[in-house]
This record gives sequence, C-alpha cells and structure tokens, in this order.
Amino acid sequence: MMYKIIYNFAQLVNLDLPHNAKTDNLTLILNFVFGILGAISFLIITIAGVQFVASSGDPQKVAKARATILYALVGLTVAIFAAVIVNFVIGKTAS
Repeated sequence: MMYKIIYNFAQLVNLDLPHNAKTDNLTLILNFVFGILGAISFLIITIAGVQFVASSGDPQKVAKARATILYALVGLTVAIFAAVIVNFVIGKTAS
C-alpha cells in the first residue's frame, strides 16, 4: 500500500521509479495475508479479554486468559515484523 502511494506520488511529480507488476501483486497479496493475521490476533485478544473478565477470579481461567493474550500479542508482533521485512525486501528487489 505504501509503495503504491509513493509510486503514485512519484508519477505525479515525474520521478522515474521502477514498476514491476509481479512485486506489486506479491506485495498486495502478502499485505492482505498479514492484515488477516492481524485481525485474527486482535479478535483472539478480545475473546481472551472477555474470558479474563468472566473468569470470576478463578486462577486457572485467569492464567489461561493471560496466556492466550500473551500468545496473541506475540503472533501480532510476528505478523507486523514479517510485513515490515517482506515490504522492505520487496522494495529493495524492485528497485
């Protein structure tokens, strides 16, 4: 997405940037996948938050909800870093 914005801006000011349909499509698909992973992680965090509130102080349920939130946050972090790394690498190979 950011690459397309920069590319369109560069065309507007008449800069020559390489355009590669394969990398554009790959970037679009991977960003979509990472977006879906982020949405799933957010949904899991929300569900675990509800479980945490509904645990009524039961130590096992609290521990399970905290672990779920932690794992979802780790997954979200991995998805964000993966998106950044993929976009960086594709940006470097496209130019």
